[in-house]
Amino acid sequence: AARSPASRAGRGAWRCLAWGPQLLKKQTEVPAFHLSLLGSRRLFCTIPALRAAPPNPNAIALLTAPCLASLLGVTLLNYSASAGARRAIMSGDDSKNSEISLEGALCLLDRWRHLPAYQLERRADILFALFLPEVLEKHFDIEINPLLIPEFPIKQKGGSSSNKVDYFALQGGESAKRAFLIELKTDMASRREEQDKYLRDALDDGLKEVVMGIIALCRATDHKAKYVHLLRLLSCLNLVEYDDELFPVQRGPFGKALDRIETEAKDRECWPLLEVVYVQPRLPANTIDFAEFADAIAEGRADSIRRVFAGYLRKWACEDAGSPDPKKWSPA
Repeated sequence: AARSPASRAGRGAWRCLAWGPQLLKKQTEVPAFHLSLLGSRRLFCTIPALRAAPPNPNAIALLTAPCLASLLGVTLLNYSASAGARRAIMSGDDSKNSEISLEGALCLLDRWRHLPAYQLERRADILFALFLPEVLEKHFDIEINPLLIPEFPIKQKGGSSSNKVDYFALQGGESAKRAFLIELKTDMASRREEQDKYLRDALDDGLKEVVMGIIALCRATDHKAKYVHLLRLLSCLNLVEYDDELFPVQRGPFGKALDRIETEAKDRECWPLLEVVYVQPRLPANTIDFAEFADAIAEGRADSIRRVFAGYLRKWACEDAGSPDPKKWSPA
């Protein structure tokens, strides 16, 4: 097999061994391929067989996306299968293959979370995000807008840098009165006073100042297009007025569009009240613990994703990372 070029996904850099052109031309089934982690520590694992059917048989197949999809609990798709079958699997249909894929991914996460420097929340956050609006609705007994914003930036005072909050959520309905800064912690030892402080400061400042900070970050950043996408999401939540001259980014029109957005935000009087919520294994104040999260997603539902994820959440709620006896931990 030929080595594919390195590609990056999130904070992990992954390299896949792809099939050679002669295999692609014949659409030959390959028993397995390898996924390796670039860097000083290298880990190899195998993923079940796929059939290749790329549009260009002379091109090297880049398999990063299906690899990561499998690790996140999404079924590895047989690309020769019908579009209808693929849609059924991706939608969470309770099939044997999808359940095996999710169980295998969560089993790896469960084992690796006991290792040094392995951060479970960075890998499992997409699963939490799938169900978070539903869990918030049950916890607070209010409607929650299904649109979450991940890695929500809070501008640092006196500079152009920002702290990131795992998720931002807003109450649903036409006149939202509550907004939530949500931090995901999969390890009780990962709470930091520094983080608690900038979250408390954000509460003191209020959502208006937080949004004004985002507009200031948009002016200062070299990645203006990404901040335009963020402003678009905020406009979908009715927190700012989106301006069509923001994109494509052009220096003159862009600055004037930001001026108009900033003026509108300054003049707005009514803003939702900010609250901080931690999602973590066990309960201190302002927390949704993993047991509650599991009960909320499993209640009245029987699909495999909910059932399997809820089972692991209950385990993580009572078993701290690093606590099991390693001699009783099977590497197989």
